Amino acid sequence: MSNIFNLFGNKPAPSDADGKKPYKAFTCFHPDSREALGFVIYHHDAKTIEVLYYRYLIRVASISPGELVLFFTDSVYTIKGNDLLPLLIPLRDYKINSLQAFNPQTHPLLAADNNEIVIYSIQGQGNDEWWQEREKLTVAQKIETENSSDT
Repeated sequence: MSNIFNLFGNKPAPSDADGKKPYKAFTCFHPDSREALGFVIYHHDAKTIEVLYYRYLIRVASISPGELVLFFTDSVYTIKGNDLLPLLIPLRDYKINSLQAFNPQTHPLLAADNNEIVIYSIQGQGNDEWWQEREKLTVAQKIETENSSDT
């Protein structure tokens, strides 16, 4: 049986030799493709895959350069990573095809000076649960600020 790569004169990428696939934090639809209905999320555990639909996406907020929050009608997804701001426009324009969290078991390790977009975690929660957690953080930050101003 011949190797499929030999048939076309191509060789697999070097990172494929150890079974790990090159990491891409996101993919976009082809510019000529029709409007997208949704996008796929590949979670850090490399087992959980979700399809989210743009029609239910209400808002995308940048909490910091390393944190995006996607508000859907029934849930909230918090995405944490490195330099996530460039994802705002393609999400707004329904151009994101997939988002993928980095997993060292399935992807080659990234260089320490990597300045590309990297997603470290994607966490989905119900709306009420997210707002309750956010409120607790706000109260904790307020108490911390008061305590530090007392000293």
